[in-house]
Amino acid sequence: TVAVPGAGQVVTRGDRAYVAGTGGIRVVDIADPTNPRVVSTFGAADIPAGLGVGGLELNGDRLVAMVSKFD
Repeated sequence: TVAVPGAGQVVTRGDRAYVAGTGGIRVVDIADPTNPRVVSTFGAADIPAGLGVGGLELNGDRLVAMVSKFD
């Protein structure tokens, strides 16, 4: 398992999982499903306080994130 604060939606492509959370988006290497590891985090500085990534969608080669209010 991988800890992701406020984890929400997960989308996968190949050996990568993109996990939405209150701290941005985590890119997780899932090539070895028994040992997933976070390889990158991005977007946290772009999300205003009190909001988080509420949904993700892969559209071709683009990852689209929807920002939502968290109570």
